[in-house]
Amino acid sequence: MDSKKPKHQSIALQRAGDSFRQMKFSFRDPVLMVSIISIFVVVFMFIILPLLTILQESVFDDGKLSITHYFKTVSTPYSRSVIWNTLRLGVSVSIVGTLVAFTFAYAINNLRIPSKKFI
Repeated sequence: MDSKKPKHQSIALQRAGDSFRQMKFSFRDPVLMVSIISIFVVVFMFIILPLLTILQESVFDDGKLSITHYFKTVSTPYSRSVIWNTLRLGVSVSIVGTLVAFTFAYAINNLRIPSKKFI
């Protein structure tokens, strides 16, 4: 068998390399760098740090590593039903959302829609 890469794969790799080179040069812009750093700081302060704090509080009990809070949570029938209902809702919303998104993507890609350019 011929071990050459398909033509479309090499074109895709070349485009990815070109995009990376353009991005590399755009980091020289000070406004862009300040914006990117600001976004990382905000994400860290308002998303990552609170999540780590919550995880730390839930895993430690009186300064000792323990998962008693999790056992207390799943030990009551009410909490188990809440968790089960949440998981069922999440799975059903994911399935319905995927079906709706697939339908729209298929329609946009394969059908002649008059106002396709506005979608």
